[in-house]
Amino acid sequence: MKNDILINTELLNELLSNELYRKIINSNTFKRLKNISFLGAIDYLSKNHKRFYRYEHSISVATLALLYSKLKRLNKKETEILVVSALLHDIGHAPLSHSIESNFKKIYNINHHSNGNNIIKGNSKYKNEIKTILNSYDINEAYIIDILDGKIDNEMTFALTNPINIDTIDGINRCYLSKNYNTKYKKLGFVYSPIKIVKAIVDKNELVLDSFWELKHRMYREYIHTPINLYADFFASSQTKDNLLTKDDFNIDDKKFKKKNLELFSALASIRKKPIQQEMKYKRREYRIDKYSLKSYDDLNKRYLSSKNEEQIILSQVDNKSREVKLWI
Repeated sequence: MKNDILINTELLNELLSNELYRKIINSNTFKRLKNISFLGAIDYLSKNHKRFYRYEHSISVATLALLYSKLKRLNKKETEILVVSALLHDIGHAPLSHSIESNFKKIYNINHHSNGNNIIKGNSKYKNEIKTILNSYDINEAYIIDILDGKIDNEMTFALTNPINIDTIDGINRCYLSKNYNTKYKKLGFVYSPIKIVKAIVDKNELVLDSFWELKHRMYREYIHTPINLYADFFASSQTKDNLLTKDDFNIDDKKFKKKNLELFSALASIRKKPIQQEMKYKRREYRIDKYSLKSYDDLNKRYLSSKNEEQIILSQVDNKSREVKLWI
């Protein structure tokens, strides 16, 4: 984790020096995230790939919360609440992250948000572990849940709720690193570092924020929405749709889920090696910048727009040499 290029060492050390944050990170509930893949099924398509997990992502988001707190001069309690919210924002993720979450939603009406709320409340297999930690530091778990549900709108929560937020900043840069795994890290150049982007949120730096939003759009277009990656999610979901997923499966990790679904993971690893014939529909995410409706810097968060357009693609075959998918839309 200390070698994670996205995590600032100074901020990480400050995070780990705090007893409250350290207790959450060392809890069994949080440690489960060490084996929840960040990109889900996409992460199992190939070994020649940098796989990240929700664990380091959550810690990285917490360090950015610390930075934001310093820049906004939040008081001690506000800082604690924001950092704890950052640490816990992904605590409810199922195995393979988003890839099979829709099946759990259909069967048990749970997703990672509702499951995360249950974990924080103490209504899960981990019982009151997180709730006990929060209460011992006079932090109301219901208030944390309201923040994560987007019900609290103030200067403190802006770091997590505005279109360009600390969760997205880390997540998109992890996608960038994953996509460019074959390039040596020291040669990888972000347009702007996560720290600079957080500072840009506070300073309302249009140039930096626009650049990041364009990077987000590019990562969806050139990486997350490539046909082979879309198919990986589709395949994982279709292969678990008729399986007897238990409610408890939502709270295990990828390793334990793999033991129960060896054929699924084996098939994911071989997807690039064989022809695919499949039609599927998906929601293509588009991220646009409205450069003309901005009336003041206070409206900067309204500048960044997102939309989802349903499209259908037909996967014809995988070209093993170029590793590109030939398709017709």
